Amino acid sequence: MQHVRECLEEMNPEYRKLIEWKWNEKSNREIACAFEWTEGAVKQKLHRARKALRKKMNP
Repeated sequence: MQHVRECLEEMNPEYRKLIEWKWNEKSNREIACAFEWTEGAVKQKLHRARKALRKKMNP
């Protein structure tokens, strides 16, 4: 778990926050409202954030 946290710290702040919100069981709708995005934008950004995290964890 420490490795995951270290990788998150190195990420784009927007991506980090999205991943943290999902880990705290926030819905895409809740995230969209908070960031003033569409739900489609949330899905797209979450996909990119997860991909970036995987890349950092497995260089």
